[in-house]
Amino acid sequence: MIRIGFLGTGFICEFCCDEAQLSSKCVPYAVASRDLKRAQQFVESKKSKSLYSNSEPLIAYGSYEDLLKDESIDVVFIGLPTALCGPVALDAISYKKHVIVDKPFVNAQLVRDLHEAALKNRVAFMDGTHFVHSNRLKRVVDLVQSGHAGTVRVMTSAFTYPFLTVKDLENGSASPINYNIRFNPSLEPHGAIGDLGWYCSKVALCMLAFSKKPSKVFAAATWQNEALPNNEESSKTTELRKFVSKASCIVEFGDDGPSLHFDCDFGAGFRNYVEVAGTEKSLKIEDFVLPFRNSPFIPFRSGEPQSGPPDFNDTYVSVTTALCNAETGQFGANSDLNPEQIPVQAETSQITAMFDEMGRCVNTLKSLNTDAEIPRDVSHWGEEAFMTQVIVDALSESAKTGRPVVL
Repeated sequence: MIRIGFLGTGFICEFCCDEAQLSSKCVPYAVASRDLKRAQQFVESKKSKSLYSNSEPLIAYGSYEDLLKDESIDVVFIGLPTALCGPVALDAISYKKHVIVDKPFVNAQLVRDLHEAALKNRVAFMDGTHFVHSNRLKRVVDLVQSGHAGTVRVMTSAFTYPFLTVKDLENGSASPINYNIRFNPSLEPHGAIGDLGWYCSKVALCMLAFSKKPSKVFAAATWQNEALPNNEESSKTTELRKFVSKASCIVEFGDDGPSLHFDCDFGAGFRNYVEVAGTEKSLKIEDFVLPFRNSPFIPFRSGEPQSGPPDFNDTYVSVTTALCNAETGQFGANSDLNPEQIPVQAETSQITAMFDEMGRCVNTLKSLNTDAEIPRDVSHWGEEAFMTQVIVDALSESAKTGRPVVL
């Protein structure tokens, strides 16, 4: 089994560790924090779960470097704030570790550096986007690419979650604006565009099979004062920077190509849909980022723990929208606007599938001669992360200037 080390003890690492425990190719092995006590608490929390009852306890490290030096570890999952993950990821790659880095990134240049370093050191690099590994997303992309929906004209998407009003998942504070790192531009420089808009940007690229590059973007953003922790040091600060709490974004893919329209918001209720509108059909996934019934380890899906075996099957919606016969041009011909719910089966959650895919990449690289070219089915993950971050960077720039950005 491929051994995974987790850098960070926050919510992302918490549930990803549980999902990795269900992988057929990987197994959680260690966790590191700059505070050894937090790493030890992470380990203890896993011991109490039945999921880990037949596993060796995780190893706790009090520094990131100590974990990276552990030669038993094959893969490092980096669940740190955006501003911190870059140098740590480059260090991990220099130690010949395969890496999964939670998105977004500081900028596209960093993603390029990570990708090139991974190729040089012959390790796998991917961002930690889960939905790209789901059977449902792959099925819908195949349909789009086969022409099932006709020529793609418009993609619309939204990812919103009320972080501004809900209590923190870790400490239950009643004033989320005071602590959530999403609202701290020194740690999360892209605000809602990076934290939420990343997914809308990436799913559009997926639908286009990463074959088209963005030509122009525009973001109309709402800015709020940054968050500061409730401590003595922060009380001395009088100047507050601002972060993007909401944005409505447009991405164009060439003068005659498709366009993407999406909104991302830290204040609106939970929504995460994508729709691809072609000349013949519309294909829609109502819950493409966090499936409503896909994993027992996402606690905010329901107030009650899931009972019985998890059900990883999902659905998407297909609507025939061509109101004119393609040959005769007759209005109303071949029209059937009744939405059709189409099921897609899956054996695991998309998060577990991500770790399975990383395990496959690691085994592929281990099987190659040292002078063999890195295969495309490994290297494409870094290239796709780069293309996504290019959009995020451009939208962030547009949000600052209030003007379109031409790429």
